[in-house]
Amino acid sequence: MADSKIIPLIDLLKLRPQMPGRVICLAHGCFDLLHYGHIEHLRQAKALGDYLVVTITADQFVIKGPGRPAFTQEQRAAHLAALEMVDCVAVVDDPTALPAIEMLRPDIYCKGPDYEGREDGVFAQEKALVQSFGGRMVLTSGETSSSSAILNGTGDHLRLEVAVFLTKVRARYSADDVLGWLDKTTQLKVFVIGEPIRDEYVFVAPEGKSAKDSIICFRQLWQEHWDGGVDVVGGHLRALCERVHVSRCSPQPLIKRRYILEPFVTKLFETATFSQFVINCQPHFGMLAEADLVVAADFGLGLFPTAEETKAIVGGAKFLALTVQSNSLNFGFNLLTKWPRADYVVVDEDELRLARCDKKGELVGLAQAERERLGARHLTVTLGHRGCLIVDAEGFLEAPALADRVLDRLGAGDAFLGVTAPLACLGAPKEVLALVGSAAAALEVSQIGNIPTDRAALRKWLKGTLK
Repeated sequence: MADSKIIPLIDLLKLRPQMPGRVICLAHGCFDLLHYGHIEHLRQAKALGDYLVVTITADQFVIKGPGRPAFTQEQRAAHLAALEMVDCVAVVDDPTALPAIEMLRPDIYCKGPDYEGREDGVFAQEKALVQSFGGRMVLTSGETSSSSAILNGTGDHLRLEVAVFLTKVRARYSADDVLGWLDKTTQLKVFVIGEPIRDEYVFVAPEGKSAKDSIICFRQLWQEHWDGGVDVVGGHLRALCERVHVSRCSPQPLIKRRYILEPFVTKLFETATFSQFVINCQPHFGMLAEADLVVAADFGLGLFPTAEETKAIVGGAKFLALTVQSNSLNFGFNLLTKWPRADYVVVDEDELRLARCDKKGELVGLAQAERERLGARHLTVTLGHRGCLIVDAEGFLEAPALADRVLDRLGAGDAFLGVTAPLACLGAPKEVLALVGSAAAALEVSQIGNIPTDRAALRKWLKGTLK
């Protein structure tokens, strides 16, 4: 039966000892929608040896865009197991085939004809590992097709608002157009200024009620930490730009410690610890004046307390991208209004409404009014699960959130700012800003912690979405 062909990945260790002298072939991929190209690829792979193993990427590591994978790993494995030429199927809990190659040590590792001429990245790592065991890489030939192109053509795997948005973007911009904008950002010289934050997660499990007090006791399991604030904004920028200088202006970060209920990633409460900032930005202002792009990350922790402190930055920047955050430590006291000018702005809805002193007014009008006050080309309002709103002199664009899997919302706004600021500096249209920013935010919320954008993952996500 087909189901008997589906085995745990660890069982690949047993295959070679059971088949001495037989030629084992391995093919790996997503196989989200089986099509003619897949069938021909697997037929050729089986013809190269005696036994064909097919491994697939687990759902959580599929980076193809919103709504992907369209079929679960269980469904994809079952589809492949139903094919006569496939001898067994396993799921790999990794973004690459490296764990499967390590366990199986195949004689032949097969990739499709679309890998012709590619000798870098993961492909190079997989090839080197296969060859280290005495195996060889073989590229199959013939017609190719694309699951992404087929699925994107129907849009059936997407939420309606996402399908409508992506259809409009694809009508105007190809994958090459969008990736071309990303390629242009590499040579920008970027100066980032803001306050440092250290994000700490303490994972806990409930034990029970305290015997003497009406409180719940939690057992600490483990702890993780990440650079946040200006440092993570700089990390996102480095995914696109090769020359990025981060001015922290203080060696002492704000420490934000969140206690997390494991395994549900439920945040219970937070503590904040910080010393008086030792602020000394003056030595860095020479680099500020030389930069193509200046990004000011104002987290309201004391670096930019009044309009006076913003003048040197505003006056010295050729192109200023800005975010001004309202959070639990400064809500209502750290306002966009202290900044007299910016060329590109990313704020959330509360931050915009506080700046305009308007709690219920129509959002597009408020965004346009603040954009005009600042003289900005674009102003982006991030709206969490509702997506984003981008306004410019020509009008506005509403884009839906593109995330399907939300593990942790920490840092989504920083990711949006970091990847869109260089694009805005180069004059990218608002459709490109919305797509790339939303893609970076979707990748960010799919993982736990404040993780800088991975350039390769972002490009792969965008390419799969726009096929």
